[in-house]
Amino acid sequence: MAVLITGANGNVGRATIKALANRGIKPKAGVREVNYTHAYADLVRFDFTDQESMRVALTDVDRVLLITPLDPRMVEYTKTFVAAAKDAGVKHIVKLSAYGAGEQEPITLGFMHRRAEEIIEQSGIAWTHLRPNGFFQNFLGPLGDPVKRFHTLYLPLADTKVSYVDVLDIGEVAAVILSSTDHEGRIYDITGP
Repeated sequence: MAVLITGANGNVGRATIKALANRGIKPKAGVREVNYTHAYADLVRFDFTDQESMRVALTDVDRVLLITPLDPRMVEYTKTFVAAAKDAGVKHIVKLSAYGAGEQEPITLGFMHRRAEEIIEQSGIAWTHLRPNGFFQNFLGPLGDPVKRFHTLYLPLADTKVSYVDVLDIGEVAAVILSSTDHEGRIYDITGP
């Protein structure tokens, strides 16, 4: 089984590579610049705006974790990628989406993720969608010191409960799905405690 992870330098990409390595799987890691080596992945040049890089990266790949950039062209990138994946004979696409992505989603990001999901669903390639809630790691940069010092995250949310998720958990879920055939045609909402 050969796996490609797009967006491999991001938080979820890195977490998934590590989780796959713990299962004895060394994926291809799609990155823009191959100017270093990686102990747990084979680096391959990958750029959503370069069809040749997609073709090369998808060579001999069975399964993909598709992480698209947060970009207004996300749907366009997904169309181009899915066409290349079909040509390459990819058997399963696991798409990193967003919690709440759907038809009634008033947020542009959720709407774009749902359109991308539909493209994958209509492709004839087996699929699984991962819809994580907000990443806890997004707070570590600006709020890292207070969290370390007080062991508490203070946000202006009053008594609102929010289920932020750890990207390491998303990586674990992605690795389980990428290493089995039990999750095709399913959507998983991933939330924290």
